[in-house]
Amino acid sequence: MGCLFNPVRRRGWLRDAPAVLAISALALPVVLPAAVFAVAGRPVYRVVEGAVTLFETGSLPRVPHGRQRLQSKPAAFAHRRTNIAEGGR
Repeated sequence: MGCLFNPVRRRGWLRDAPAVLAISALALPVVLPAAVFAVAGRPVYRVVEGAVTLFETGSLPRVPHGRQRLQSKPAAFAHRRTNIAEGGR
């Protein structure tokens, strides 16, 4: 369905739409339960992880979850940006 957002691939999409929808409908019984399980399981995992860490160390985890954690990751690749800027790989 990515062709809907790409003007080069958009032409002729209506001809293929029924096949795309049929395959999506066939995959839905497999994909949907797994997606629901993953989305529902993430908060449960975080609570259990916090409880285990609290039990083991006596304090909650020091590494923050969510956005703060994601913002710190690009710093690990700073050397790659520098090399690319200098013309290297």
